[in-house]
Amino acid sequence: DGVDVVVTAGAESTVAVAAYAGGSITATVRSATGELVESGDVRAVRTDGPGGMTRFGQLGAGGSLRVGGLVTGTYALEVTSPEGVLRREGVVVTVGQESALGDVQLSAATVIVVHVQDAAGAPLPGASVWISSSGGSGTSATTDAAGDARLVLTAGGTYDYAVYAGGYASAYNTVTVATGATVSTTAVLSRMTSVQVTVAHDGRPLAARSVIAQIGDGPLQWWTTDAAGVFALQTADTGPLVVRLPLSDGTHTYGTWSGSAASSPVAVDSTTAAVQVELDDTYAIDVSLRDYGDEPAPGRSFSLVLTATGESVWMSAGPDGTARVTGVAAGEYTLKSWSD
Repeated sequence: DGVDVVVTAGAESTVAVAAYAGGSITATVRSATGELVESGDVRAVRTDGPGGMTRFGQLGAGGSLRVGGLVTGTYALEVTSPEGVLRREGVVVTVGQESALGDVQLSAATVIVVHVQDAAGAPLPGASVWISSSGGSGTSATTDAAGDARLVLTAGGTYDYAVYAGGYASAYNTVTVATGATVSTTAVLSRMTSVQVTVAHDGRPLAARSVIAQIGDGPLQWWTTDAAGVFALQTADTGPLVVRLPLSDGTHTYGTWSGSAASSPVAVDSTTAAVQVELDDTYAIDVSLRDYGDEPAPGRSFSLVLTATGESVWMSAGPDGTARVTGVAAGEYTLKSWSD
């Protein structure tokens, strides 16, 4: 529990703190063949309260296990060791008391081995591998000299993993393993390159502008040009680079839209050091239409009317309630739909 502390500028506030007599979980840990296990990680996770309070510990001499400082509640006890794993649900803890489990026995570990290599097949030591289940529990490991990360889990299931290494694009994937089994999977990382991109219009660099870069069907990246109209694009992708300059957004009772000027595609590969992209004089407008319940409105017809001339473009939204209108001139537009 917390207490309110009043602090006055220039004065000292003294607070008396009493020791907290938490509850504890104790046990003696043995392997599947009965030997005492003296090394391994211990975790106690509260399962009946908000926030999932977690306490950590280590196995000690004689297979001793103790996790203290616990509030009253029900916990899941997890032990991970080279000799095996344990997950014990429903451990009840009361403040000021010891919950003694006696002898507990490890079962065969569930192991995922992630081999990390570069595009040429060379192993990547020192890469970080993070793995988690749909329930949020997970662990991490670092690859060894052979590029292997060994992740020991308490149960089988489907896990998402992410791999990070300096100078390489991150990799993400999913792997499924049965309880007590060992599976291996490989992650291939592509080396990142830096491309100096100059953004211009009519040959004049655009300084200090926010832009969106995309190579092929790769992810969108947001950058800001410097005083010379340049940004350093960090990427492992190759293909046509398109840069978009976002314009002002608009809102409407039944939808929203945002405009952008786009450049012509410029080829980028692993040998590209610098490119210049020219923004076109025509623009694209992305429209998102919603119904009365703020749900997507697929197939709805709409028009964009150029305020200055009254010229209009008519289209229908796609299955997700969105549409992109390309090749429009610069200016102020009004969005209209059949619900007006």
